[in-house]
Amino acid sequence: MDKVFGFAHISYIVAMMVVMVIGLIIIKKHCNSERSKKNAIYFVACFLLLGIIANRISSAVVGENWLSLIPSTVCGITSLLFSASVLLFKNKNHHVFHFLVYIALVGGIIVTFMPDFITQADSIWHSRTITGLFHHTVSAYLAILLIVLGAFKPSIKLWYCLPLGYCVYMVYGLILIDLAIAGNAMNIKSPLLENAPSTWYFLGLWLFVLQFVGVFVFDIVRSKRQVKDVIEKLKSSQVSQIKND
Repeated sequence: MDKVFGFAHISYIVAMMVVMVIGLIIIKKHCNSERSKKNAIYFVACFLLLGIIANRISSAVVGENWLSLIPSTVCGITSLLFSASVLLFKNKNHHVFHFLVYIALVGGIIVTFMPDFITQADSIWHSRTITGLFHHTVSAYLAILLIVLGAFKPSIKLWYCLPLGYCVYMVYGLILIDLAIAGNAMNIKSPLLENAPSTWYFLGLWLFVLQFVGVFVFDIVRSKRQVKDVIEKLKSSQVSQIKND
């Protein structure tokens, strides 16, 4: 049976890291127009949508429970909503992305490196396991791509979108539990990891802190760059005036 950071898991991480880095390099080098950037984003979003659909179908078939088609985890519903939102919304800086991007980025990275479901089958290449890993990884990659290409711009002014969206997730989880669709939807009844502070409220708290600090730093860096650009433009204009004189 494969395990976390076993040979198969490390092989998956290395392979995906190589593919993602090469993909980013190619996109940054060849996608110069807005249309080509949008096409690259849509292409990755389609892969994410296919990944989460395949994962849900696999879970339903293996578990012989078609209610498993309904995502009942934070990352599962995020992969579905994130990919669908990217394909449907023209504005990738819409309020909904100021919630989904952070969940996809943090959740995707954590689960890619620490998948709690990796022991659910004898091999990591079992359909339910590999599709689970795949949609988490692609979800994080899509979030990174939106930021790198400038389609999504983190803003401290929209910090409230994350806690608001997280509350909606918890309400969704309670509905699934009440309808007996999922017994531990959104990890409301039991923590994500045993012997670790990973209940839904701890996860939410850490997520809010990481988001606030990260966006705060991002805003500072962006402000410094904007000031630097203004100064450089003023200097260049002064130089051109002196030459004209």
